Amino acid sequence: IRRTVAANPHTTAATLTYLAERARDEKTEELIVRHPNVERSALDHLGGSEHTSVRYQVASHARADSHVLAPLALDPDSSVRSAAARNANASPAVLERLSGDRDPDVRASVAGNISTKPALLDKLSRGHGMVMAQVAKNPSAPAETLHRLFQDTTTGNQVRAIVAGNSSAPADIRAAAVDDADDWVREHAAGNTALTATELPKLARDSSQRVRRALAGNRAAGSTLPTLGKDPDDVVRSTVAKNPAAAPELLRSLAADEFHAVRAGVASNPNTPRDVLERLVDDLNHIGMAARSSLNSRPTA
Repeated sequence: IRRTVAANPHTTAATLTYLAERARDEKTEELIVRHPNVERSALDHLGGSEHTSVRYQVASHARADSHVLAPLALDPDSSVRSAAARNANASPAVLERLSGDRDPDVRASVAGNISTKPALLDKLSRGHGMVMAQVAKNPSAPAETLHRLFQDTTTGNQVRAIVAGNSSAPADIRAAAVDDADDWVREHAAGNTALTATELPKLARDSSQRVRRALAGNRAAGSTLPTLGKDPDDVVRSTVAKNPAAAPELLRSLAADEFHAVRAGVASNPNTPRDVLERLVDDLNHIGMAARSSLNSRPTA
């Protein structure tokens, strides 16, 4: 009965707190944590649950504030501490404490948290490779830290590539990444949503299929999508066909592509004109199903 009450969408926050104070079984506690009406008081109580899965969900919860997260940062289970370290509501004091955790997964979670202070991110960027990688992709990482990581080769080109894909990376890093000798670095740069009108055409002409494929899936690549839509590589064209930034007229031309995956991408794209979808209904089975699904999801004209 308690589980049924905890699962009822009309159960109030006060009742959920009442249940949290009395429930002991894991399933009921999990239902309370996942309830849309749950409030901090219930989360605070369930943060002391004997069940690791419940404490993990509390530590991950968007309504768990710094008061709820503070004791979870000391949890004996590293997965719970990692969840607390990833939570955007974690206080600077909690993040500072977890940055020195013995488990690199926990430190990596701090490094990936956008609420982590720049000075702490810089400190974390000088340690374990996995932690460095999280700093490299963090939009809150300071420019000088990203510059240093872009020059780092202790992990091969892994960290450099991740920096290249960071939309907050300084313009000079992004420009250098576009012309980098390593195609892995250029591939990550091609997925960067901050690319400029000067950088996009360079990547669209890149000799590496991986780079062009990454660019074809970038929502910021709108001006180069017509060029990529004529690419000799089938996967590049099919990726363009699925890109939500593709214009209706481009999708109209791609609907006649000989490669079935391209037409399937057109059939699932929200920008595809209705008359094109109506034609694709009679295409190959999986394409027709995708086209019918797209038509059914749209209001009738």
